[in-house]
Amino acid sequence: MTQNEIDDSKLDFEHIHYDEIASNVFLFMLAGHDSISITLTNATYILATHEHIQDRLRHEIDSFFEINSTFDYELIDKIEYLDLFVKEVLRMYPVAIQAISREASTDTIIQNYQINQGFSFVLFSLNKTKCEMLFR
Repeated sequence: MTQNEIDDSKLDFEHIHYDEIASNVFLFMLAGHDSISITLTNATYILATHEHIQDRLRHEIDSFFEINSTFDYELIDKIEYLDLFVKEVLRMYPVAIQAISREASTDTIIQNYQINQGFSFVLFSLNKTKCEMLFR
């Protein structure tokens, strides 16, 4: 459909067609499934390769089980090390790798590299999440 074919006065914003709902639900389920499975895969990898993290996380969860017989969201939210672990997994292995493009507005030198005005470059978020200088 082209812009000329759209007549705003004829658009019905109150009713959404069943096909639109079905396609959006499918898209949300697919996107949600993919991001959760990637995060769980990365979390499993970290636990499998860092036994001390696995032991500490297991100990904290076990201590909550000793006090409480059932888990609910509020209780899980109180497991501080679990929260920190998930945040660290998402920092190290972001689900969505973002790219930021920039253009140099002036000539400059950064760490002995000449950057000329108008030079375009792209920064990827994955690079900064792996930088040991930023995260020690």
